[in-house]
Amino acid sequence: VRLDLMTQKRKRKLFLGVNPIGGPVLKSRRLARVITSKFHSIQNSIHLLSKQETTNMDVVQSDVEANISALNDQLIRLGGRSRYQEASIISTNHFKTSRWVIQTLQQLGKRKDGVSLKLLEIGAINIQLQECKWLEVTAIDLNSQHRLIRECDFFEIEPIQ
Repeated sequence: VRLDLMTQKRKRKLFLGVNPIGGPVLKSRRLARVITSKFHSIQNSIHLLSKQETTNMDVVQSDVEANISALNDQLIRLGGRSRYQEASIISTNHFKTSRWVIQTLQQLGKRKDGVSLKLLEIGAINIQLQECKWLEVTAIDLNSQHRLIRECDFFEIEPIQ
């Protein structure tokens, strides 16, 4: 009986780096999808509210500010940007979007021998695309988790003329 136990495969634990001080690391893919979806939805609502043009009625402006404040509270209860990034890492470990991007670029005929294709990755979670030899990737994120991902806001980058 002991021999049978030794021949069974061991389950590999998913390494997510150092455990955060604030609590255990997120491990559920389902929960990761829920967190990322809710985070995107709340962020989108905040963006739409902040861009909403209001008339000169102070009541409307205060309602908009109250709604944005309530949405920010929801983000905090969800775990904030750090929890969102943790969930995104889980999701990309199980579904490699970089593989899809590379395959799609190849299907579109964008891969040329000896020519690097320049690519801007916005909201980069990992450096998987940077490992592709024929891509010249500039990866950016608001809160970079890797030294090869530039920390900046896409909307503050000046376009090159």
